Amino acid sequence: MGKTTLARQLVEQIGDNFDCILWRTHRKFPTLNALKTNLIEFFSPTPPTENPSIINYLHSRHSILDDLRSHRCLIILDDFQDTLTPRQFVGNYLPEYQDYGKLLTEIGRSPHNSCLLLLSWEQPIEIANLETENRYCKTLQLQGLGQAATQLLADRKLTDQHKWPELIQRYSGNPLWLNIIASTIKDLFNGSVEQFLSYKTTFLGDLEPLIKQHDQRLSESEQLLMLWLANQDKTVNILSKPTEFSSDTDFLRAIQSLKKRGLIQQVKNSKESCWSLEPVIKEYMKNQSRSDSNFHRD
Repeated sequence: MGKTTLARQLVEQIGDNFDCILWRTHRKFPTLNALKTNLIEFFSPTPPTENPSIINYLHSRHSILDDLRSHRCLIILDDFQDTLTPRQFVGNYLPEYQDYGKLLTEIGRSPHNSCLLLLSWEQPIEIANLETENRYCKTLQLQGLGQAATQLLADRKLTDQHKWPELIQRYSGNPLWLNIIASTIKDLFNGSVEQFLSYKTTFLGDLEPLIKQHDQRLSESEQLLMLWLANQDKTVNILSKPTEFSSDTDFLRAIQSLKKRGLIQQVKNSKESCWSLEPVIKEYMKNQSRSDSNFHRD
């Protein structure tokens, strides 16, 4: 179950508790002023005007926080990661979206009866800071379905049920990944999970462009660390800094940033702090490493 699907279910369950629900994807809130315009139109008792001078005046007098106080609102901003800077450590805004940081801080620290839900691959710095200050700001990092994913495989009518746990583990219980791989198993192996798993490689296929979207947002230090982790045979102790990192700070920031992106796993039930990659991510990074090696040889 992905972020958007989970959010839809949440709206169905709690929507009646709010006076209004506003759901916007990133393309519909390209700037804070655009979001303000959305809210002005949403709450306006009269049809919105197209007169630029009047719109500018309304913006100058309008406060999103006032709306959240005077109305019980549920505002959902989807694809919020598109406001953040790619190729840097996670959490910094692109120049045109800097105002969003101030807005998040104001909403997190001010009294109101509304709720703001961000759907994002990445965690803004303000959210990380607000979580340490109060109990009203929380981050939910979605995990795999685990063995509950068996229903998904049953719905896709895959066979060899005794092999399903292995398939679920290989693809980390991720419902999107499993759905895509289930299509491959149906197309190439007539639905046989056992035949598919006889190939020991973690097959990516149509998963590759999805993983690439995340990879393209990583900083150089994060990519370096991911490549290094992909070539380790076991979990890695946080004290085992790769020789490629001359700076301790850069190494620790890379780990912290990748954790916030959900791209590395901290091993549980360990007295030491150890890290690893999910099999799908590991296979993708190995493929990237091989491609880079072939390119340099050519």
